Amino acid sequence: MPNDQQKVRIFETLKHWIVHLKLLPYQRLTEIKLSQEFGCSRTPVREALMKLTQEGWIVMVPNQGYYVRGIRPKELEDLYELLITLEKMAISLVTSNKDQSVIKKLHKKWNEKPRAWEDTVGLQLIADDEEFHEEIAFASDNNELHSSIKKINEKIHIIRRIDYNNKDWARNIVNDHVEILDSILQRNTVQAEQLIEKHIRSNKETMMSLINVYLGESLLFS
Repeated sequence: MPNDQQKVRIFETLKHWIVHLKLLPYQRLTEIKLSQEFGCSRTPVREALMKLTQEGWIVMVPNQGYYVRGIRPKELEDLYELLITLEKMAISLVTSNKDQSVIKKLHKKWNEKPRAWEDTVGLQLIADDEEFHEEIAFASDNNELHSSIKKINEKIHIIRRIDYNNKDWARNIVNDHVEILDSILQRNTVQAEQLIEKHIRSNKETMMSLINVYLGESLLFS
């Protein structure tokens, strides 16, 4: 396999392991062990590690090597604030688009959720929630906006896995999504923007509360 293809494969695999906590925050990564793991030379491993560093997934400590990054409370707060700005921008674009096919499909999906939400509490509901936000961004027909929201979701995902069985959170997620989609289909931009901001701020408060609970108990927040 050419080095470029190996680099991409290693990069995507390591990022997946970081997001899904197979690689823990502050865990050390070495070129030798990873090259053995992937059955390749150290060159594509080194290039993948450099790309992960550039994107903020790992850090390089001089004379020590590479380590998986932790997430600090201020960083998480900043990510949510940026997400609010970007998603309100997406809402504004989506409500003005003629093609509402993506939104109608989402609306049907989430209107069916209240009858089945208990069966989807957990990691699947987190995935569905992230898909909801990314699909709205996709419907905005702005590739950069869609890409930015997806990247933020990937970073927040690490924290959201901590308390994914909260049924009150699940019920609120479903109700919020239906209300947001109703407003978009009614082309009520102001209301949809207000609802998406309220929804994200509620998620932010939940995650920040979790940090207060787990702070000092997990390297995630060191």
